[in-house]
Amino acid sequence: SALRNVKLTAPYFHNGGKATLTDVVNFYNQGGDFNNAEKSSIIRRLFLRSSDRTALVDFLTNALTDCRTEKQRAPFDHPSLVVPNGTNLPAVGAAGTGTCS
Repeated sequence: SALRNVKLTAPYFHNGGKATLTDVVNFYNQGGDFNNAEKSSIIRRLFLRSSDRTALVDFLTNALTDCRTEKQRAPFDHPSLVVPNGTNLPAVGAAGTGTCS
């Protein structure tokens, strides 16, 4: 599954078992948090330093999230957008017409 805008999709995992991206990174860093004979052998501890885990969470949280999507400011990532009330926002390129401030 894609990680784009992952900051906005909590809780995580198929069962919602992890509330935050920090929880997810810690889960993978320790090689899972359960013993199960059917757990894949490729799931192993990552041995990431605290600073690496923090940097990874920062990347997942900020670098992969489109601020226009987060703030619900058109045109998100679309080249053009027809708004339900009939207003048409013309294609304006990657910069869009919305700001993140």
